[in-house]
Amino acid sequence: MDRGVGILPVATLAALLLLGAQSQAAEPPPPSTTAYKVSVFDKPRRDPTRKQVAEGMFIFAERRVTFEEVPEMLREEFMSRYREIFFSTAVDPNGCFALRHLGSEHGSVAVLAPYGLVGWQHSAPDTITGRLFQSPDSTYDVTLIVKGDRLEGTGNGNLGFRSGATLVEHFYGERLPVARLADCFQEASELRQEAKEPAQ
Repeated sequence: MDRGVGILPVATLAALLLLGAQSQAAEPPPPSTTAYKVSVFDKPRRDPTRKQVAEGMFIFAERRVTFEEVPEMLREEFMSRYREIFFSTAVDPNGCFALRHLGSEHGSVAVLAPYGLVGWQHSAPDTITGRLFQSPDSTYDVTLIVKGDRLEGTGNGNLGFRSGATLVEHFYGERLPVARLADCFQEASELRQEAKEPAQ
Protein backbone atom coordinates (compact mmCIF):
# COMPACT_ATOMS: atom_id res chain seq x y z
CA MET A 1 0.00 0.00 0.00
CA ASP A 2 1.42 3.37 -1.01
CA ARG A 3 1.68 5.42 2.16
CA GLY A 4 3.16 8.45 0.37
CA VAL A 5 -0.22 9.63 -0.88
CA GLY A 6 -1.04 11.42 2.37
CA ILE A 7 2.33 13.10 2.92
CA LEU A 8 1.81 16.23 0.82
CA PRO A 9 -1.66 17.11 2.16
CA VAL A 10 -0.44 16.65 5.75
CA ALA A 11 2.65 18.79 5.16
CA THR A 12 0.54 21.44 3.44
CA LEU A 13 -1.96 21.47 6.28
CA ALA A 14 0.84 21.75 8.83
CA ALA A 15 2.32 24.76 7.02
CA LEU A 16 -1.03 26.50 6.91
CA LEU A 17 -1.69 25.80 10.56
CA LEU A 18 1.72 27.17 11.47
CA LEU A 19 1.11 30.28 9.37
CA GLY A 20 -2.47 30.98 10.37
CA ALA A 21 -3.18 29.17 13.65
CA GLN A 22 -4.93 31.20 16.29
CA SER A 23 -2.74 32.12 19.21
CA GLN A 24 -3.82 30.90 22.63
CA ALA A 25 -1.84 33.68 24.31
CA ALA A 26 -3.06 37.19 24.91
CA GLU A 27 -3.70 39.20 21.77
CA PRO A 28 -0.50 41.05 20.80
CA PRO A 29 -0.50 44.85 20.76
CA PRO A 30 -0.67 46.51 17.34
CA PRO A 31 2.75 46.48 15.65
CA SER A 32 4.78 49.59 15.09
CA THR A 33 4.09 50.52 11.47
CA THR A 34 5.07 52.93 8.71
CA ALA A 35 2.62 53.88 5.97
CA TYR A 36 2.95 55.43 2.54
CA LYS A 37 0.35 56.88 0.21
CA VAL A 38 1.20 55.28 -3.14
CA SER A 39 0.60 56.32 -6.76
CA VAL A 40 1.13 53.84 -9.58
CA PHE A 41 1.93 54.84 -13.18
CA ASP A 42 2.32 52.89 -16.40
CA LYS A 43 5.53 54.79 -17.21
CA PRO A 44 8.18 56.69 -15.21
CA ARG A 45 7.03 60.00 -13.76
CA ARG A 46 9.39 61.96 -16.02
CA ASP A 47 7.63 60.58 -19.13
CA PRO A 48 5.02 63.17 -20.20
CA THR A 49 2.82 60.42 -21.71
CA ARG A 50 2.51 58.55 -18.43
CA LYS A 51 -0.89 57.62 -17.02
CA GLN A 52 -1.74 57.00 -13.40
CA VAL A 53 -3.32 53.55 -13.19
CA ALA A 54 -3.76 53.03 -9.46
CA GLU A 55 -3.47 54.63 -6.03
CA GLY A 56 -3.55 53.38 -2.49
CA MET A 57 -1.34 52.58 0.48
CA PHE A 58 1.51 50.38 1.64
CA ILE A 59 1.91 49.49 5.32
CA PHE A 60 5.23 48.21 6.72
CA ALA A 61 5.13 46.54 10.15
CA GLU A 62 8.08 45.83 12.43
CA ARG A 63 6.88 42.34 13.26
CA ARG A 64 4.92 39.47 11.73
CA VAL A 65 1.26 40.24 11.11
CA THR A 66 -0.95 37.35 12.22
CA PHE A 67 -4.13 36.38 10.42
CA GLU A 68 -6.02 36.92 13.66
CA GLU A 69 -5.27 40.64 13.31
CA VAL A 70 -7.15 40.72 10.01
CA PRO A 71 -10.87 41.51 10.44
CA GLU A 72 -12.95 38.36 10.28
CA MET A 73 -14.82 39.43 7.15
CA LEU A 74 -11.50 39.68 5.29
CA ARG A 75 -9.54 36.89 6.98
CA GLU A 76 -10.36 33.96 4.72
CA GLU A 77 -9.66 35.94 1.55
CA PHE A 78 -6.40 37.33 2.94
CA MET A 79 -5.30 33.83 3.93
CA SER A 80 -6.16 32.46 0.49
CA ARG A 81 -4.31 35.28 -1.29
CA TYR A 82 -1.20 34.95 0.86
CA ARG A 83 -1.07 31.14 0.83
CA GLU A 84 0.38 30.96 -2.69
CA ILE A 85 2.93 33.64 -1.84
CA PHE A 86 4.03 31.93 1.37
CA PHE A 87 4.51 28.53 -0.25
CA SER A 88 6.68 30.19 -2.92
CA THR A 89 8.71 32.62 -0.77
CA ALA A 90 8.46 31.20 2.80
CA VAL A 91 8.30 34.82 4.03
CA ASP A 92 5.88 35.63 6.85
CA PRO A 93 3.55 38.57 6.26
CA ASN A 94 4.69 41.83 7.85
CA GLY A 95 2.63 44.41 6.04
CA CYS A 96 -0.51 45.21 4.11
CA PHE A 97 -1.43 46.93 0.86
CA ALA A 98 -4.59 48.28 -0.74
CA LEU A 99 -4.67 49.63 -4.30
CA ARG A 100 -7.53 51.16 -6.23
CA HIS A 101 -7.56 50.76 -10.03
CA LEU A 102 -8.30 54.08 -11.71
CA GLY A 103 -10.15 52.74 -14.71
CA SER A 104 -7.33 52.88 -17.21
CA GLU A 105 -7.21 50.33 -20.01
CA HIS A 106 -3.85 49.39 -18.53
CA GLY A 107 -4.27 46.16 -16.56
CA SER A 108 -2.32 47.11 -13.40
CA VAL A 109 -1.53 45.12 -10.29
CA ALA A 110 -4.59 46.78 -8.76
CA VAL A 111 -6.67 44.49 -10.98
CA LEU A 112 -4.63 41.36 -10.24
CA ALA A 113 -4.39 41.97 -6.50
CA PRO A 114 -6.17 45.04 -5.13
CA TYR A 115 -5.34 44.24 -1.49
CA GLY A 116 -3.72 41.72 0.80
CA LEU A 117 -0.84 40.97 3.14
CA VAL A 118 2.81 41.35 2.12
CA GLY A 119 6.03 39.76 3.28
CA TRP A 120 8.34 42.75 2.96
CA GLN A 121 12.07 42.04 2.84
CA HIS A 122 14.82 44.61 3.47
CA SER A 123 17.50 43.53 1.02
CA ALA A 124 19.61 46.67 1.57
CA PRO A 125 19.47 49.62 4.01
CA ASP A 126 17.07 51.59 1.80
CA THR A 127 15.68 48.83 -0.44
CA ILE A 128 12.47 46.90 0.21
CA THR A 129 11.07 44.08 -1.89
CA GLY A 130 7.76 42.25 -1.68
CA ARG A 131 5.46 39.98 -3.65
CA LEU A 132 1.92 41.27 -4.05
CA PHE A 133 0.51 38.50 -6.21
CA GLN A 134 1.14 34.83 -6.86
CA SER A 135 -0.83 32.27 -8.83
CA PRO A 136 0.21 28.93 -10.32
CA ASP A 137 1.45 30.68 -13.47
CA SER A 138 1.95 34.35 -12.55
CA THR A 139 3.73 36.62 -10.08
CA TYR A 140 3.97 40.32 -9.32
CA ASP A 141 6.92 41.73 -7.32
CA VAL A 142 7.78 45.26 -6.25
CA THR A 143 11.19 46.74 -5.52
CA LEU A 144 11.14 50.02 -3.62
CA ILE A 145 13.83 52.53 -2.68
CA VAL A 146 13.15 54.61 0.44
CA LYS A 147 14.35 58.21 0.25
CA GLY A 148 13.51 59.95 3.51
CA ASP A 149 9.76 60.43 3.63
CA ARG A 150 9.37 59.25 0.04
CA LEU A 151 9.73 56.01 -1.81
CA GLU A 152 9.82 54.99 -5.43
CA GLY A 153 10.34 51.82 -7.35
CA THR A 154 8.97 49.40 -9.88
CA GLY A 155 6.47 46.58 -10.00
CA ASN A 156 7.21 43.66 -12.30
CA GLY A 157 4.60 41.10 -13.26
CA ASN A 158 5.13 37.87 -15.14
CA LEU A 159 1.72 36.93 -16.45
CA GLY A 160 1.49 33.31 -17.47
CA PHE A 161 -2.20 33.65 -18.23
CA ARG A 162 -1.25 36.19 -20.91
CA SER A 163 1.22 33.86 -22.61
CA GLY A 164 4.08 35.05 -20.43
CA ALA A 165 3.51 38.77 -20.98
CA THR A 166 5.30 41.15 -18.62
CA LEU A 167 3.77 44.05 -16.74
CA VAL A 168 6.02 46.89 -15.55
CA GLU A 169 4.66 49.70 -13.40
CA HIS A 170 6.20 52.60 -11.51
CA PHE A 171 5.46 53.33 -7.85
CA TYR A 172 5.83 56.64 -6.02
CA GLY A 173 4.93 57.11 -2.38
CA GLU A 174 4.80 59.75 0.35
CA ARG A 175 4.94 58.85 4.02
CA LEU A 176 1.70 59.31 5.93
CA PRO A 177 1.73 60.96 9.38
CA VAL A 178 -0.43 58.16 10.82
CA ALA A 179 0.27 54.50 10.11
CA ARG A 180 -2.18 51.82 11.21
CA LEU A 181 -2.92 48.35 9.91
CA ALA A 182 -6.57 49.11 10.59
CA ASP A 183 -6.54 51.81 7.90
CA CYS A 184 -5.29 49.33 5.32
CA PHE A 185 -7.92 46.78 6.34
CA GLN A 186 -10.61 49.45 6.10
CA GLU A 187 -9.49 50.41 2.60
CA ALA A 188 -9.48 46.74 1.61
CA SER A 189 -13.02 46.34 2.95
CA GLU A 190 -14.20 49.27 0.85
CA LEU A 191 -12.53 47.89 -2.28
CA ARG A 192 -14.07 44.49 -1.62
CA GLN A 193 -17.53 46.00 -1.23
CA GLU A 194 -17.17 48.05 -4.42
CA ALA A 195 -16.19 44.93 -6.36
CA LYS A 196 -19.42 43.25 -5.23
CA GLU A 197 -21.66 46.13 -6.26
CA PRO A 198 -23.11 45.95 -9.80
CA ALA A 199 -21.75 48.46 -12.30
CA GLN A 200 -23.98 51.46 -12.84
